[in-house]
Amino acid sequence: MRVEYEKKYSKYEKLPFLKMSSLKLNVDIYPYERKLITTAQITYINKNNIPIETLFLNFPTESYKNVIYFEISKSFEVILEDKELGVKIYKLKEPLKPNETLFVKSKIECYAKGIIDGYDTRCNVFYNGTFTYPDLISLGYDKEREISAINLRKKYNLVQKDRLADINDSFYIYKGFDFIDFEALYQHLLIR
Repeated sequence: MRVEYEKKYSKYEKLPFLKMSSLKLNVDIYPYERKLITTAQITYINKNNIPIETLFLNFPTESYKNVIYFEISKSFEVILEDKELGVKIYKLKEPLKPNETLFVKSKIECYAKGIIDGYDTRCNVFYNGTFTYPDLISLGYDKEREISAINLRKKYNLVQKDRLADINDSFYIYKGFDFIDFEALYQHLLIR
């Protein structure tokens, strides 16, 4: 799936992207049911000098079918929906102007479904402790989903990547993170 993601969607890598400015999370942990419910409110800002009219969205593939809701504050048209790879591309009916904000709300349910090498690798909810991170719907092409091993890149005829971006590459410098307002509430709900 990683090879297919890169081959199909790497052309969107340099689309103008939005910067996150605020993230509020509420994560309910249900250890006896081995599930998480993550509710997120995210504020993005267009810090580009140009309007943005296309949004590239990555839905968590393991829990894609468990997205309870996903809302954005702008009207849009779905241009592409790839359920297998968890990708959607939206065209905003009215482009997001420079310095304009976009509000996103989502609620995602993650159930542990079976085990791999002794544990479910995506939804690590256990009766005696939980170590996990919340599933979020991210914006922009996700380079973390690419294969990095040189031999596998050769095997699948993928372009070889530089180990590091050039120090003067403004695209990667700009993509660095800003400080954001962050608030999280994790609740361990012992309901049987």
